This record gives sequence, C-alpha cells and structure tokens, in this order.
Amino acid sequence: MTHPQKHPHDTTHTRQDHRPDLFTLLGPMPFLLTLAAVVTASAAVYSTHAFDTAALDATRLEELDRKTRDDLVARGWEPERTELVASVELLVAKRPFRLDLGHGALTAGPPEPSKVAKARDTLAHELSRYPAGFLRKVRLRRVLFCQDLEENERPIPSLPNHASTLLVDVDAGQAFLSRLVHHEVFHFLDFADDQLVVRDPSWEQLNDPDFRYEGGGRAVRDPAATGPSSGPPGFVTRYATAALEEDKAEIFSWLMTDKALLAARTMNDSILRKKVARIHGIVTAFFPLTLGPAPYGSWP
Repeated sequence: MTHPQKHPHDTTHTRQDHRPDLFTLLGPMPFLLTLAAVVTASAAVYSTHAFDTAALDATRLEELDRKTRDDLVARGWEPERTELVASVELLVAKRPFRLDLGHGALTAGPPEPSKVAKARDTLAHELSRYPAGFLRKVRLRRVLFCQDLEENERPIPSLPNHASTLLVDVDAGQAFLSRLVHHEVFHFLDFADDQLVVRDPSWEQLNDPDFRYEGGGRAVRDPAATGPSSGPPGFVTRYATAALEEDKAEIFSWLMTDKALLAARTMNDSILRKKVARIHGIVTAFFPLTLGPAPYGSWP
C-alpha cells in the first residue's frame, strides 16, 4: 500500500493519519499471549512425557523385580509367610544353589532352622530402626538366608545388591550380623543415590595423599580386620582400607551400632572425623529428615 506524498511542512491531515493499528493499541500482548500458549502447551507435553517415562521406568523395574523373585523361587528359595520388615521380604534356601555372577560362582546350602530364627530376629530388629520408606528408597527388596555361603570357594558372610537382594549366611553370628546388616544397607544406599560405588574423588581427598586402598573387599579376607581396634589412623577398621566403598560402609555400620565408640575414635583423628561428617551428609541428602535429630543412634 502506498500513501500520497506530503510536503514536509504540510500540516493538513485526515483522521486516518492517526488511526492506531492493532499492534499499537495492544502492544506486544498478542505475541506474548501466543508465546505463552505455546510454552504452556509445550511444558504440558513435556511434563506428561516425563511423568509417563517415570511411570514406565517404575513399571519396568517392578516387572524386573517380579521376574527376579520368580527366578529365585524357582532356584529353591522359599518365601517366609511374613515380611522381615515392611517392604523387605525374607526368603530361605531349601536346597543347595549356585549363582554365576560377575566376580565368580556364588554357592551355598540350606540353613539350619534354629539359626534362621536367630538371624531373622536380629535382622528384623536392626532393619526396623530405619525410617519408614528408607529401605524401599535404597531398593532393598528382599533378604535371602543361606548357610556355607562362598564366592569362588572362599567363605563370605554376605553379598549385597544382587538384583535388589541381600544374601546373608546365618552362620555370621548375632553380634557381627547386627553390624553387618547396616554395612550392607549402606552399599544399597551408596548405589541408589548416584549409581556410583567404587569412585568418589571427594572422598579420596579426605585421606592422606600417599594412601592407596588395597584393591577391594575381596583383598582383605581376615575376619579380624573388621574389629574396631584394627583400623589405622583415618579408618574405623582395617577392612575399611580395602576400598573406598568399604570405608564408607564401615563408618556407617559403626554409627548405627556403636556411635560412642566412633565418637571416641574421632576425638584425636581429624581424617576419621571428616569422614563421619561426610557420611552424615550423604545419608541426609539421600533421605532428608524434617523432624527430629540426625539418624544413627536416634533412629528408633
């Protein structure tokens, strides 16, 4: 559209010269409203997609978990009539079994009924101390009781995190088992919070610069290595020197079972004191507690 030319000093005009168009009247409002509608619609689609994806992942996990349980039952693990604690099922081996895992063959046999009863009471008491929802969030779904548990023909007291399952040898002994179960629970938490277990640069920086872990829990098999007096400076036990994931789990287990002993050890050990604070940070970040004091001795 063209307009008749006017002289620069011509003051004559018509009403049409000052008729504002729609954009002048409304400014950028139509564009902003359109943009808002597009963004809102896109956000709704993304939100729905994210929800559907999360729901789908949860459904797949549940399906995988059911298949895992069915496979264990088929291998000769018999479910107990009641849960060990809320959301954690107890299964007991009824015949010898073998599992071929990444680190080798895992073998065991059926446990003696009297030992099953004692181990069940111990684990039920210790696991009941965790806040509601904690064990489900770390994805501890079941505990498997057996006897003569071995990995590559070498005795082990337990094996954590095999398909949301904790395997326990009922011969571990009540006192040791009381602490062992918390050690293993932390392995579940350690994986659940970021899917990383064997690597944590910030944790390694807490140690002396020249220290090196011994190569994994399988490198330290001496039962005496789990005693509280066995640990060198910076470590609650010698077993904690095996690997950083064992270092973390050992501290957590002693926090849960003998907080006073650990407090005494940290009085003159600045490295261990920093590690205890770091464990507290990991736990509370993973499972914030809005009421009451921090965990460990204060959990019921």
